Amino acid sequence: MLMILSCQKKKKWYYKYYDNGNVLLKSEINDDSIFNGLTEKFYNTGELWIRTWFHKGINTDSFFVYYKNGEIKEKGYVKNRHEIGWWKYFDSLGNLIKEEETIRLKKDSFAINQSIYYKNGKIDSLKSSFYKIKILEKTKDSIRIQFFNNYGHPECVKRDTCDVINWAIVIQNPCNNYQYDTIFFKKKKAIIKLCSGEKPIKGIIYDQLMPIEKLSNDLENVVLLVVEKNFVIPVSTVE
Repeated sequence: MLMILSCQKKKKWYYKYYDNGNVLLKSEINDDSIFNGLTEKFYNTGELWIRTWFHKGINTDSFFVYYKNGEIKEKGYVKNRHEIGWWKYFDSLGNLIKEEETIRLKKDSFAINQSIYYKNGKIDSLKSSFYKIKILEKTKDSIRIQFFNNYGHPECVKRDTCDVINWAIVIQNPCNNYQYDTIFFKKKKAIIKLCSGEKPIKGIIYDQLMPIEKLSNDLENVVLLVVEKNFVIPVSTVE
């Protein structure tokens, strides 16, 4: 495997090669020979495999993965080497098969927050687990919101569906230095106090699910399925 440096239009490039002579990796580098700019990786047969960007040695930008036929396999955003936000996944014909949101819980802790699967161009509700937020009303001091959710918990998939029996959200109140306030309400609607400034509204949705088949019998032995979803409502959304 060969490695070589070259200069092209005042840019420095790093190259790595397969044993067959094809390019394995090429990347823009800075004067300290650190990845800094466009970086591409290739299949050993020459087709583009991965395209992304680095900043001072850290992968922080858009990220694309390709099939050998040139179709995008997956795409999303990477921040400090971690997948973050919404990623999209496609089959080799270019059809969208999944969307997935990854969130940061702590400094080096990440989790999948929402997943939307597609089948024949439509959402596969049994596999998908996601929510949507609708702003019903906004005043100077508060907003009234409604959540719409779909949970494809593995236990629900085995039993075809589940029923939501308890529902609540925990708000990290921006009006109180992001202290936690718990709100229980019906029909998935709530009123949240607004503050001055640019602080977003953050919180966690908690659902307790019960398999439909358990609603009519054997209630004493039911184990409730608990689902959590993190959410953020930017200030720009409610203004």
